[in-house]
Amino acid sequence: MGARKFGIMSVPLIGCCPFARVDQKHGICSEKLNDFARTFYGMIEALLQRLSSELKGMKYSLGNAYDMSMKIIENPRDSGFENVKRACCGNGMLNGEYPCVKFAGPQLCSNRRKYLFWDLYHPSSAAMKLAARTLYSGDTTFVKPMNFSQLLRSDV
Repeated sequence: MGARKFGIMSVPLIGCCPFARVDQKHGICSEKLNDFARTFYGMIEALLQRLSSELKGMKYSLGNAYDMSMKIIENPRDSGFENVKRACCGNGMLNGEYPCVKFAGPQLCSNRRKYLFWDLYHPSSAAMKLAARTLYSGDTTFVKPMNFSQLLRSDV
């Protein structure tokens, strides 16, 4: 259909979201789910490299959401987060057992900007803003072969 530029983001540490931590008991990450996320990144990276060599003018940026979220979980304060296990909004253990819905009377954190997760599955707006800045203007640590702004300016 003529598309030649693609900006793609991989899957983050899905095994470390509050729901997965609750499912694992003791609040630890699910290595099985994280293995799926790592495998997906490797497969999509190989596919994009192959397609860009086969399709004339195809360019892409691939954001590594897995490594981005791993960096935050390993050193939360470096990115301005204080809580990387518990959801800001929800119920139960780690606010990750029941969704953040009004009729369930959810527990709400006092400062959502300090939480990696908004609810039992989804990143907070602070986490998404950090990811957007990294994808748009970051170096090749978390996005390659070029960031999204370079992709936008590139000729096809």
